[in-house]
Amino acid sequence: MKNCIGRIHGGSGRSIRNVFISDYRQRRKVTEIKCIITSEPKEGTRVVLKQTLGKGTYFMGDGDVHFLCGNCNFILAKNVSEEQIQHQFHTPDELGLVLQCPRCKEFNELCSL
Repeated sequence: MKNCIGRIHGGSGRSIRNVFISDYRQRRKVTEIKCIITSEPKEGTRVVLKQTLGKGTYFMGDGDVHFLCGNCNFILAKNVSEEQIQHQFHTPDELGLVLQCPRCKEFNELCSL
């Protein structure tokens, strides 16, 4: 008996598992939320994240929400879930996070859903 989870016939070289994962990602609906542009907060008043090297996404998860820069649409948080938003994006004093966009350098306030 041959192993059924091998390669797809036809020479594409993609495994069956990779095809299913690819199809799932293409069908999943993602909600995109544009952040609110704000001025740079005074030191000590808000939690502000800035990137000194690189231009990557701040947060990644397995949810269905993307947070976009309110100015240039750069993805600041990708595939995050409501739980991540509640636990990671809000500070104990409920002021929320401010992320500086790595692309355009604008300050973005993350809002809750």
